[in-house]
Amino acid sequence: MKRKVLFRTLLYVVLEALLAIGVIYYSGYYLSDVLKDPRIWIFPILATALSLFLGWFFHMVIQYSKKIRSFYLTGLNVGFSIYFMLCVYFYNSAWQFNQRYGFSPASQLLLKDIEDIDESGRSFVGTGFQLLQSEFRYPRRLRLRSYYFQERDTLIDRRPDTIRIIYYTYLVGMNPRKWYSKVSVLQDKATMLVFNSECETSSEYAEIKKAMAKDRKESMEKLKELIRELPQDSTSAILKKAVRDDSINRKENVN
Repeated sequence: MKRKVLFRTLLYVVLEALLAIGVIYYSGYYLSDVLKDPRIWIFPILATALSLFLGWFFHMVIQYSKKIRSFYLTGLNVGFSIYFMLCVYFYNSAWQFNQRYGFSPASQLLLKDIEDIDESGRSFVGTGFQLLQSEFRYPRRLRLRSYYFQERDTLIDRRPDTIRIIYYTYLVGMNPRKWYSKVSVLQDKATMLVFNSECETSSEYAEIKKAMAKDRKESMEKLKELIRELPQDSTSAILKKAVRDDSINRKENVN
């Protein structure tokens, strides 16, 4: 029985380590970094230790049962089942998060963190990026660098609505060339307009780059004006106002 407990312990440590590798990998880390991450062994060892403690606890409380041949094996089985369910939960959460906000930390910073602090809410930017990622066979290779959007007023069933035209610039893999795609979003439905066009050779991107520079200049002027008007201890108010005035995310209204 002791050999069975030892064998099951080692088996579960290995299986839990593999599960940890999968969860951490799908959280946005590269495999080379995942294998260096101490969590792939810390979590399984802690989970196994808790499972053995659970088996000892069962033994101390129940002491004897005809249906349970080994309390330690029971503890290992219960512990592994709980660990497996937690890994499935975190894997599913990571998969949904990465589908919308990308795998790279830069993409997540641009899309998720700014969306959280922006009071107006920019969920359509994530909706468009989700469509962009779906066009790539290996979306993990996509590294977002910036995005810029324009708004166009329209009528849907005689009701006013807004179409957002979003330009994403990004790198693909280790290729130093920058690419861009153009996506429209209307009522949470994204449509690809231009896909994977090289920035250097695109006249449309050159025009958008000029608009971004103009908008950035105007935003900085607004920010300087705010700094002059507000007291020195109003830093947080300045930052919130700067976000609302598009100092972080670029916006242009087009008639």
